[in-house]
Amino acid sequence: MKIATVAVTDFRSYAEYSLTLAAPTTLLYGPNGCGKTNLLEAMYLASVGKSPRTSHDRLMIRHSAESAAVRVDFTRHEVAQKIQINLYKNKRKEMWINATPVRQKELVGTLHTVYFGPDDLQLIKGSPQGRRRFLDLSLARASSLYYDALLRYNRILAQRNQLLKAQRAADLTPWDEQLATQAVYITRARMQALEEWNRLVEPTSQTWSAGDLNVHLEYSRSYTKGEEISKAAYLHLYKETLERDLRSGFTSIGPHRADVVFYHDDKNLAAYGSQGEQRLAILALKLSETTYLKEHVGELPVLLLDDVLSELDEERQQELLRWTADRQLQLIMTAAYRPNRLPEPVDIRCLEKSHGA
Repeated sequence: MKIATVAVTDFRSYAEYSLTLAAPTTLLYGPNGCGKTNLLEAMYLASVGKSPRTSHDRLMIRHSAESAAVRVDFTRHEVAQKIQINLYKNKRKEMWINATPVRQKELVGTLHTVYFGPDDLQLIKGSPQGRRRFLDLSLARASSLYYDALLRYNRILAQRNQLLKAQRAADLTPWDEQLATQAVYITRARMQALEEWNRLVEPTSQTWSAGDLNVHLEYSRSYTKGEEISKAAYLHLYKETLERDLRSGFTSIGPHRADVVFYHDDKNLAAYGSQGEQRLAILALKLSETTYLKEHVGELPVLLLDDVLSELDEERQQELLRWTADRQLQLIMTAAYRPNRLPEPVDIRCLEKSHGA
């Protein structure tokens, strides 16, 4: 999978700009505020329909415009394809694949990218919601069945919560049955995925830390760890927590309350890890995600690294560049400066302020 061109109109700081990507590795460098990150954001947006930086589409529209457009030309299994996304301040975004209108469900899984930026430390330090979102997106890109199950679960959960708020306990049974079915599927899929992640993350983290860091992930369910994962078990838990749920108007157990915990050996990295350990753990996770997607979709994603080089010493910078080159990953990265040594071939672009608004 290779991105050939990204073109934007009224997107963030850009009135209009087009970037052609020819080499396996592309470095976009220049001073802060010149729009480097905006281009990575546009590529990620075309990949999943959402920004890695904001949950509000209107913030990606240039301040003086009412709409924005992103177009990405890429190849998948050697076939040329095109994605376009239009953003609007006053209505929902529109998405096309090869000029055919699509929903986000069809968009996810078409162009695969893995993005790593400065804010990704929040995957460890932030809320469980962010970690669930990361895990769910990875699974959804690897399996449309998982994406469908997640949509069904969220719809059923919303209905159950409405009944709880209305104190309509007598009407819960059919919704509990449906919710339990989807909860079992999602929980099993997540735990299986984390087994695969650990197979990839543990050796990768050791490589990047010269053996000093041994990262593994643990799935933390919202109920007793020893409980079996079955429909009957979930139905039993719904009954056990019913009085509490009626008081709160909210379903207190299930996949929507789960978490993913990062460990170095037995040390919880969120509570006790240094910022350096946390950063290397996330880098190992993101690099492992490229392999995970390759195993499930049959093609390597495009790796988007935003200002990651500044966080690594020169030895690790070179190791990162060798790692991506050895795996024939397309790498698109940003930096405030040009590193001393870069692999060949590499396409180096210096972005100036004039490219922005």
